[in-house]
Amino acid sequence: MAIGVFALAALYLASVGSLNRRRPGVQDRPASGGQKIAFLAGCATVLVALGPPLEDWSELLPSGHMVQHVLLTMLVPPLLLLRTPAWLLRPLLRWKLVAKLGYALTRAPVLFALAGSVGLAADLAHSGDAAGESVH
Repeated sequence: MAIGVFALAALYLASVGSLNRRRPGVQDRPASGGQKIAFLAGCATVLVALGPPLEDWSELLPSGHMVQHVLLTMLVPPLLLLRTPAWLLRPLLRWKLVAKLGYALTRAPVLFALAGSVGLAADLAHSGDAAGESVH
């Protein structure tokens, strides 16, 4: 998991940094220091939520498990998505399927249903473990 988070952070920094500066029209693709810090804070939050000691606490305490849920659902998405420059996501929207899925998945009723069903499924899987071991 940590390798994936570090790879994501490295890819983001390369895309808004050195790779961005090498392409013509760099002035049309700004990325502020605040955007970079927020994105890296989102990556760090994933590491905190899924790493020790919080992962150990989540197996012992329901409150530790709920802190993980709050961090991963309420803090990480805004830090990663809202602070990603629009020009970095725009090439993905050229694909019609991605654009249609992005539009459909960002409607409020769909978001509420997805968030509720994912949270419910995760909690049911966690509580349904007969041996008392974590399934995460």
